[in-house]
Amino acid sequence: MPGQRASEAQRKREIREAAYQVAVQKGLDGLTGRDVAQAAGLSSGLVFFHYGSKEALRLALLDELIDWLVGSGQDVPALEPVADLLAAIQAEIGLQQADHEKVGLFLQYWVLGMRFPEVRARLRQALDDYRALFHEPARELLIARGSEPQEEAVASLAALGVSIVVGCAFQELLDPGWFARERPLAGAGWLAALSPSAAAAGDATARSADT
Repeated sequence: MPGQRASEAQRKREIREAAYQVAVQKGLDGLTGRDVAQAAGLSSGLVFFHYGSKEALRLALLDELIDWLVGSGQDVPALEPVADLLAAIQAEIGLQQADHEKVGLFLQYWVLGMRFPEVRARLRQALDDYRALFHEPARELLIARGSEPQEEAVASLAALGVSIVVGCAFQELLDPGWFARERPLAGAGWLAALSPSAAAAGDATARSADT
């Protein structure tokens, strides 16, 4: 109804959306309650009524970005185990390449985390949750290669997947167009081809051809 007061949840969502726009334009260091209020069409007092400080608003915005990152797990078709892991990596790279603004803010928070323990703690937990998205394809890959899917091995392989995604996202952000999506995936394919099991299979094939 016209004139109906917005709910608290709706108002806070409007403030976070305005904070996002201000942060994209001016950076996290330029995020002020006054600018957020102006972008949201609200008073500064109302902004700080819902978020008591600039730091609280900044953390709320980080939580929004983390929800986007960790909740972004893409459905990919069932493939062979190696292809499954590469498909998961490819889907995440594609998502982050399509949204440079969010990746740019993540990079700023990354730097901010060096100075602010609360930011660092949130980012550390976000990375743990993000790595968990890669655990299942990593486990299936180890099983397919005849390896025992011990948790340490699964976690290491998942961490490698996240390192590829995050590294590619930051490189694309800082140097747009430097690589096509296929480059890091091709590199992962080369590593798979150089693995001991792949090399042994190649030797067996060569011996079979000679007989």
